[in-house]
Amino acid sequence: MLEQTSIKADSNPMTISVHNIPSKLEEVLGLDGSRQFRKFLNRTLDEFRKEVLGFSSGRFDRRLKKETITFKKDIKELHKDVRGMQSQTQEEIHLLRGELNQWKLETAREFYLFRSEIQDSQSKFREEVFSRQNELRSDFNELKVELKTEISEIHKTISIQTRWILVGMLGVGSFLLGLAKFV
Repeated sequence: MLEQTSIKADSNPMTISVHNIPSKLEEVLGLDGSRQFRKFLNRTLDEFRKEVLGFSSGRFDRRLKKETITFKKDIKELHKDVRGMQSQTQEEIHLLRGELNQWKLETAREFYLFRSEIQDSQSKFREEVFSRQNELRSDFNELKVELKTEISEIHKTISIQTRWILVGMLGVGSFLLGLAKFV
């Protein structure tokens, strides 16, 4: 009757207990001795389990604390970096707003100057057109006066020539009459 050692888990999945021991060992120890040996093994296994769990738990706690501290440090650094980036971003936004406002002012000033230049150019152009128009009018009036003067001179010349032609015709007619009387 050789039975293998049976190690079974009780209702607690973490508890391991010995229910059977090899039959040869049971014969040597006897019924009472084998029961005590099983209790001893179970107690030893239970203490070992508790010790392993305690050691593992302590190790896990230390590791968890270490990782938590590292994580908190990382979070603090990240938070500090984010705050730095946020303040840097706010400074950059402030600078950009200042530059934008400066650009708006410069653009408005340049637009005003451009508009003033256009108005000045328009005024100068109007003055120049008006002066040229007046010059053309005076030149035209002078031309009219010259034309009238020349036309009146031509009329005088024509009337003088007409008189001379009439005088010449009268003279030739008188001469021919006088000649006709002699001939």
